[in-house]
Amino acid sequence: DSRRLRAELHREIARAERHQRPLTLAILHVTGLDALGEIEPGPLVGHIDRVLRDFVRRSDLVGWYGPDRLLLLSPEADVRGHELELRIRQLLRDKLPATAHVDVRLGTSGYPIDGTDVATLLQVAVSRLA
Repeated sequence: DSRRLRAELHREIARAERHQRPLTLAILHVTGLDALGEIEPGPLVGHIDRVLRDFVRRSDLVGWYGPDRLLLLSPEADVRGHELELRIRQLLRDKLPATAHVDVRLGTSGYPIDGTDVATLLQVAVSRLA
């Protein structure tokens, strides 16, 4: 849930500040889910969630941040938005059923370059959604 996700964000930003380490926050906007109707997206959303959790490092945090947005938090990672977006798009193409016509837009922000608090990092990432 988004409350737990925000609490984790605050903890990870505090840790990055304490250890003077970078941190990358990415928001993935998954488009095409609404075309499936009200009932069918459930299994696909779960599948996308599992695919991304298997893709990221154990230290990364993945969570749904709305009905069509995922948040990815990568401690000790530099911002590489375009490269990450291409890798995630390819991963979803390879792992999702061919009938799933979804696409991903990604916006990233980095601590401390783009901001030092949750609200600013989220705002920057949203503003960079391609």
